[in-house]
Amino acid sequence: MRISYIILIVFIVLVIVLIYFKISSNSNSSIQNSKKPGSGDAVMAEVLVVKDTLLQYQIQSIGSVKANEEVNIVSEPAGKITGIYFKEGNTVSKGTLLFKLDDAEYVARKKKLESEIKFASDNESRYKILKDKGGVSAQTYEEIANQLQTLKADLELINVQLSKTEIRAPFTGKIGLRNVSEGAYVTANTILTSLQDISKTKIDFTVPERYASLQKPQQQIFFTVENDSTNYSAVIVASDPSVNTSTRSLNVRAVAANSNQKLIPGMSARITITLGENIHSILEPT
Repeated sequence: MRISYIILIVFIVLVIVLIYFKISSNSNSSIQNSKKPGSGDAVMAEVLVVKDTLLQYQIQSIGSVKANEEVNIVSEPAGKITGIYFKEGNTVSKGTLLFKLDDAEYVARKKKLESEIKFASDNESRYKILKDKGGVSAQTYEEIANQLQTLKADLELINVQLSKTEIRAPFTGKIGLRNVSEGAYVTANTILTSLQDISKTKIDFTVPERYASLQKPQQQIFFTVENDSTNYSAVIVASDPSVNTSTRSLNVRAVAANSNQKLIPGMSARITITLGENIHSILEPT
């Protein structure tokens, strides 16, 4: 019986040893198989090609659109309007007659002066002949000649007054709404209408004083206006010589083309100003 127990124990030990070696052999085989190239699952990766990028340093500002030229049309002399020669909202050329004032008084005075000048001119010719022959003194002739020159000066003054009864466009532009009708009596303070040149527009804006020295003539800016996705461009033409001490900002003016007249004076403009740029900037997502 003792021998049988010994044999059983030895058998059990051998079985345990065989099982251990079998498990160890399988584990080593699995490790070696996992190390073989291409035997595992693929790992997803994000790839970015790094290259030079244009990096711009910009600031934003708010400005206003203004007409290139604008003026309120008024009359220098007081008088009654006898004619209106334009249509509201149309474009008029420089020198176009817009309003005509009553000139009857000036015309009558001009005719009177022309008659007096003719008589004085003939009189001056006669006295000149007499002076050359010694018939009158030089002083008498000079008095007659002076009267003629005075009348001619009065005629020039009348012509100037007559020209002021014709109110003409000082430049080519778009005429506004008229505020008076034919037959109205106007004075020098009466605004008859307005005239604006919007073939190009001025863009007025401000920049903080820290950037004041960076604004230069001929520098290009970009801007947008309300209800318009167009990105307009303008060129800086001038700026104030000093910073405003109240706002600590510099007033700057740019000019933009407006051939299609989409830019209307009075609009607000959102302006982008490029202060500098670096063409060798490398950017990558965080």
